[in-house]
Amino acid sequence: MRGNQAGTTEPVPRAPPPAWVTVRGQAKARFGIARFRPGQREIIDAVLNGERRDVIGIMPTGAGKSLCYQLPSLFLPHATVVVSPLISLMQDQQEKRFLELTHAAGGQVMS
Repeated sequence: MRGNQAGTTEPVPRAPPPAWVTVRGQAKARFGIARFRPGQREIIDAVLNGERRDVIGIMPTGAGKSLCYQLPSLFLPHATVVVSPLISLMQDQQEKRFLELTHAAGGQVMS
């Protein structure tokens, strides 16, 4: 928002979103992504097109949520804040690995 002479605020004009071919090109060049996972394009489009001021993506661990916000930030004229539950991701990965190792050793986990 920006102020005008009357002391009221008006929305700052947004630049048009980049062409999807440009977005895909940056995904490949910067992140090595050749193909998007289900739901990623919709989230990226919502962020870039300004359909909403805030966008949330709820996806399972390892589904590519971080890309949905990191990639659009390359095209936005303002700072982007990405909140990522990294500790939760690390815990999920650790538990998964523990169960894989336990299963491979023929053991059983009782809780």
